[in-house]
Order: sequence, then C-alpha cells, then structure tokens
Amino acid sequence: MNLPSIDIIICAYNNQDIISQCLDHIHALNYNNKKCIVVDDKSTDNTVGIIRQKYPWARVIEKKEHSGPSISRNLAIKSSSGKYILFLDSDVMVKPYFLDNLIESMKKNSDKPEICGGKLLLMDKTIDSAGGEILKIGVGFDRGHGAKEIEYSDGSEVMYIPSAAMLVKRYVFDKIGLFDDTYFYGHEDTDFCWRARIAGFKIYYEPNAIAYHYKNRTIRNMGKDVYYYGVRNRIRSLIKNHEFATLIIYLPLYTSYLLFSIIFGSYRLQKIKAVWWNLTNIRETLKERNKIQALRKVKDKHLPFSSMFGQR
Repeated sequence: MNLPSIDIIICAYNNQDIISQCLDHIHALNYNNKKCIVVDDKSTDNTVGIIRQKYPWARVIEKKEHSGPSISRNLAIKSSSGKYILFLDSDVMVKPYFLDNLIESMKKNSDKPEICGGKLLLMDKTIDSAGGEILKIGVGFDRGHGAKEIEYSDGSEVMYIPSAAMLVKRYVFDKIGLFDDTYFYGHEDTDFCWRARIAGFKIYYEPNAIAYHYKNRTIRNMGKDVYYYGVRNRIRSLIKNHEFATLIIYLPLYTSYLLFSIIFGSYRLQKIKAVWWNLTNIRETLKERNKIQALRKVKDKHLPFSSMFGQR
C-alpha cells in the first residue's frame, strides 16, 4: 500500500529532559513513510546535542534567535516536502498507530477533512484536548479538558485542532498561507484553523488517535508574558477573521470583557500593553484581514462557533 508522505515537525526550546521521549515515540510509530524535522528555538541547554547524538534520522534546524513556535513551524514547512505535515510539541508522546488512525479518518470521513487531530491525554489519563472550540468573542478552548479518558469517544467536526498534535494536508498552506509569525506564543493554532475554516476547509477530531501531553514548563517559564500574548493575539485574530457585521458586535463585547478583567483582575499592565500593540499595528493587521476575507468561502453564520448566546 502506498502511504502518503508525512513530515513531522517538532518545535523545541530547552527540552533536553523530554526531547528523547518525544523522538523515541516518533521512531516507534507504525507509519513508515515519514520524516522528522526538529526546529530548535535557540536553546541554551543540550537539546540539539542530544538530537544529533542519539537521533541522526531527525533533521535539525537551528534558529539564530529565539522567536517563538510560529516562526519555527513556518521555517520547517518551507523546507519540507511531505504531502501531509504533522505538528508536534516536544512534550507530546504519540501512540504507535497515531498517524495511521488520523490518515484513515481523513480518508474515510465523508467530509474529507484537510486538518485532523486526535485525543490528547494528560499523564493522569484525563483528557487534555478533544479538539477545540472558539467563542465568537475569539476565546478558544480545548474540548473535554479534565474529562475521563473514555469520554469524547465519537469523532466530530471541530473548529480547531491544537498545534501540539495537528495533521494538515500541505495544500492548505498553499491556499491560506502559513502560521501568523507575529504570534510569538499562543493562539497561533486557533488563528490558523479559523482561517482554514473561513476558506472552506474541514477540521475533524479522531478519538482513536491517542497521544499524551506532558505540558512542559515552557509556558510556566514565560510568566506574565503568557497573558500579554494571549490578549494581543486574540484581538488580532478577531480583527482579521470575523466578517465586518460580526466584528462590530463581538469586538466591543470582547473589549468590555477585557476592560472588566483589567479593572478587577490581575496582569493589568500586560493586558494594556497587548491593546497598545494592536493599536500601533492596526494597519498591518487590516492588510492581513483583507487577504483573509478575499479567500472567504464560508460565512460566519455557517462556522461552528461556540457562543455565549447559545449558538454552536
């Protein structure tokens, strides 16, 4: 049987303690027609040394500066050749038939999805993600987080797949472009899948494709920056991706929510900086918006949003 070629792209940054586990699981995959690219985001530990010494079959791209996972993935996409691309975080351990199950799901599903993901489990075997949902105010969240492993056992259409373990057909990038490289961290997968949905591509959750997510310390080490990038990127995605009629309703709603969290919540300075970044970069964001809206095939009312007002 002729298996389609798959390039597995891993983003790594100071992961010397877990990169071996990730690559060992990739090596054990039942799927044979695969290659692996690891993009190192200028690690200061021995991540690259371990890969070069123990895993010569993995190609390493070493970045010259620490610029985040979006740019890392884009570099790897440009230097890859697979018909499919699987994105993995360095703290994800895939089960042997993970890829087989995703490919089979994409082939047999009547909607012929172009993006697919499986069931991500935490180490206590509760669910980390069963695909993702997006509220119309732009907030994305993982379905099933904290639920028991046996739940979410049926495949379904979803709004996005987390980039921790996301399989994408290459021609999706040819159509809608790469990840938004202004998103240093966070919301880049939500934004990418949102753009794909706008352009008419299908996204599917396959429960039989299982992987474990260690949730490494990268996020914790970022500290307050997580809140800055989260707000900053969410505002940019809202402006880029919603139709105008939807935007004039939901951007003020999100702004009201954000204002409340600034006044009564924590990390006020980070959130204010995020708003300021969007104001100073609005012209570039509007240029991107024009490109995205020109590719639109699906109206907002037909997208599977989760809404605070009760629409799916």
